[in-house]
Amino acid sequence: MYTITGTFTLASGVEGSSTDCHGTGGYDDIRANLAVIVRSGDGEIIATGSLGKGVFPPGAGHTCAFPMTIAVPKSDFYSIEVGHRGELTYSFDDMVARGWTVALTIGQ
Repeated sequence: MYTITGTFTLASGVEGSSTDCHGTGGYDDIRANLAVIVRSGDGEIIATGSLGKGVFPPGAGHTCAFPMTIAVPKSDFYSIEVGHRGELTYSFDDMVARGWTVALTIGQ
């Protein structure tokens, strides 16, 4: 097993406090516990998880960052989808080169 860690950052439509933020308006689905699905290259769901509590990162302006940690089996490709916001796909070699860390952003 491998562990994908990272953040999902919302750059618009944000409200809340520095220790508990979430999306509003067209982003109101983006909040803690939103589903994260990881699929293999053939589209099979191989792991699921959820976003952690959103926080305003120091010096990052009015953005809300949600942590995520998901254990995954070995696969040639990993397609990561947060909620219904589309997938980003990485090869196994990409993930190794990234140290199994991803930084996803929406709303710029």
